[in-house]
Amino acid sequence: MTNVMAGSYPDIFEAGSVYSGTAHAWFAGAAGATPISANQTYAQGLQHTPLEWANFVLNSYPGYVGKRPRMQIWHGLADTLVRPQCAVEALKQWSAVLDVPFSKNVTGVPSAAYTQMLYGDGTKLQGYFGVGVGHTAPVNEALMLKFFGILS
Repeated sequence: MTNVMAGSYPDIFEAGSVYSGTAHAWFAGAAGATPISANQTYAQGLQHTPLEWANFVLNSYPGYVGKRPRMQIWHGLADTLVRPQCAVEALKQWSAVLDVPFSKNVTGVPSAAYTQMLYGDGTKLQGYFGVGVGHTAPVNEALMLKFFGILS
């Protein structure tokens, strides 16, 4: 829901942090809008180009020209309910929306199980994939609050 809210109301949200989620408009047109619906096409991994994904966000608030929310995406690589490809697609989406290309992977952040993906300088978009982490990716409050600018 974080992606939906940030994509639909960019004038209200400064930043968002998504845990085990999907891209904005992922379930648009689905008969059932949950990962356990009968049509698993949506939960198992749709693929669009970055521009196609970005257009879902941009068309949710036509005419808006202000700043877009910064995003942080967390996902477990062992998630069998909402597949890791869902997070890959969300990162493609926000990379295009925020106009920040992938820059580098940093292994071991926040722990040995994770790889952090930085886009641009990392201030607008970050991704985290955890090895052995299932659908309930643990919340990392310290990194999330630092990304939000609440903690230094």
